[in-house]
Amino acid sequence: MANSERNQIFTHLTQTFLGTGKPSSPIKCLLRDKDCDDLDALMNLLNKRPRLWWEGAEGHNGKYVDNKGKTQDFPEVETKRLLALIPYMHYLQNNWGPKVNGEVDYTRWGRSDFLSYVQLDFDEDNPTRPDNAAAERAEATRKKAEWAKEQQEAEKKRQDEMMEYEKQLMEARINGLSGTAGTISPPAPSKASDFKKSTKRDQSKFKTFNEDYKWRSWQSHLTTQARAQGVSEILDPTYTPPDAEESAVFDLMQDYMFAVFHECLKTTKGISIVRKHEASGNAQAVYKELVEHYTKSMAAENRATTLLDKISTKKIPNNGPVNYQAAMALFNSWVEDYNEVSDTPLSESQRLKYLRHYISDVPKLGAVSTQLEFLKIGLGKPLSADETASVVETMALQLDGTAKQPPGTRRAYVTNIDFSEAGLATDENEPSYSTNTHNSL
Repeated sequence: MANSERNQIFTHLTQTFLGTGKPSSPIKCLLRDKDCDDLDALMNLLNKRPRLWWEGAEGHNGKYVDNKGKTQDFPEVETKRLLALIPYMHYLQNNWGPKVNGEVDYTRWGRSDFLSYVQLDFDEDNPTRPDNAAAERAEATRKKAEWAKEQQEAEKKRQDEMMEYEKQLMEARINGLSGTAGTISPPAPSKASDFKKSTKRDQSKFKTFNEDYKWRSWQSHLTTQARAQGVSEILDPTYTPPDAEESAVFDLMQDYMFAVFHECLKTTKGISIVRKHEASGNAQAVYKELVEHYTKSMAAENRATTLLDKISTKKIPNNGPVNYQAAMALFNSWVEDYNEVSDTPLSESQRLKYLRHYISDVPKLGAVSTQLEFLKIGLGKPLSADETASVVETMALQLDGTAKQPPGTRRAYVTNIDFSEAGLATDENEPSYSTNTHNSL
């Protein structure tokens, strides 16, 4: 805030609210004695122990020296007004909007407003304090009222333009100027109307965000969908509509994307942020807070470290009953999750290296190298990591099918496998695996 603005606020607070414009004002004399001649000094003074600095402290003893040099009792009514100033400033801010979005312009209110607050609302034992939730509600209500007024004015303007258009059209027809009538264009529809009719929007296209470590992939998906559905301005924290028409469009975007966030944000922090902004429906603020939180969060980084440790060190055991197809599915899920959360996804060579290590203790799977060489010769090029994994999965399936089954049973039908006893324990962020074996008929 510029010094000129601060001086203007100081003058308004002291002269208008506190009535120090008169030389005989007790408050003016008191502030003079305290060398309080700017906004910072005034705030520092009032934020000290409320009554003590003029009642018994620093030699005041409930007295002040008037403009004629005489010692006078400090009036109780002036004491109350002085004590009420900062609470009144909080009161105005709470009824305007969050301070982070801009400090209220105190000069919009006069002395009668201040004295009315002192008389009717001020409670020295329970003074008004900053209330961000109330400020957000007030801002939302105020902006809706401003928007409604702008919409009314815009609608009136469009109606006037339509009446003028119809008038010109009628005059052209009456005067027999049919060619002229064809050149008269109707007024353009509002941008808000165009927004509603233009892009087909579908909330179901937005994926659910329910795991902190998936922030990067979800953010990428969100950005793509928002751009495709014509609402990407919500994701720009610096965007401000330049005029009333664009403001009307932006409000429609806010409503749409707040509904999207309400349905899609299922992490603890995401739900908390949505609830915080329910009163205002400010989707732009929701996304801004999400970015601020998750770009500083260690959840994704920690998850990537854990997954890479599994990918690079785990092996399929070669002892005890193991479902090899499910074991391969588990490895592939680790790789997929790692590539989602890491800034540096695994390269083809890394993935192949870790895959060979993973199956190295199972001779029949380790023999896949021979088959890969034949395929390389046949295709004339090495197989990719995905193609290699597919070959290993096929061999795993065959290996499961040839495993010895207990008498009276058929091959296991596997939906999930639990490898906890085989050294491949899953964690809370991964699905639980179990084997289902059906009796033969």
